[in-house]
Amino acid sequence: MNSSCSPGSVPRPGALILALAGSLAACGAVPLAPASPSLADVRLDPRLLSFPQPPAGDEVSSAEDAEEDSGFWLASEPGLYLETSAHPAVLLWADQDPHEPGHGIELEGDLGIGDGYGVAAGVYGGDTGLGLLYLTSTHTELDTDEEARFHAAFVEARVRSEESFGWARGTMTLGLGLGAGGLEYAGPFEDSVGTALEGRLLLGLQIGPLGIDLGGGGFSWGVPGETIGNGAYLAAGLTLSL
Repeated sequence: MNSSCSPGSVPRPGALILALAGSLAACGAVPLAPASPSLADVRLDPRLLSFPQPPAGDEVSSAEDAEEDSGFWLASEPGLYLETSAHPAVLLWADQDPHEPGHGIELEGDLGIGDGYGVAAGVYGGDTGLGLLYLTSTHTELDTDEEARFHAAFVEARVRSEESFGWARGTMTLGLGLGAGGLEYAGPFEDSVGTALEGRLLLGLQIGPLGIDLGGGGFSWGVPGETIGNGAYLAAGLTLSL
């Protein structure tokens, strides 16, 4: 044991108090209170002041690319297209107006469902394209068993959108056209020719320059103030993009 804890002679009262306090502290009998920290000793954890950091530039670009890949967008690369399509089912019918004598029917004959084909060619400039479209189909007049053939040619404006799948692209094409068309009879009925309007929608899958399309369309033809007939068809075709 430390000799300072041994009893000894007693000095003056003040000195005795100081000596007693020092002896107790040295022997560990009275723990000393830790000194209070000053304001200068206080340190904040830097993690408390940290804020979420924005992603780096490459991460932002990747996120934007992912958003673009999640849906359709308008195709922007210019180019040429050549298209051919088979129409396994083409329906023609007369336009009717119940307020006119004879229901306003101007199309003679009773036509069965026919088949035909179409060809188109044009150019894309940015998001839209402009081209030429030709449609034809063959039908049988049900009362006389005579053949009737429909022809139409249009100047067509098109809008196309695409979605990339990595190795291929899904496509959606909408076309609207203005031109002329008519029905040519081989039998006793009169031909009918007039101004024509058309619209069609194609969904496809393109691998490289070659695309496969499925869809359909409709058209009407007539003279000013009077629609002669209407038509609708299903289409399956190939498109070559250059």
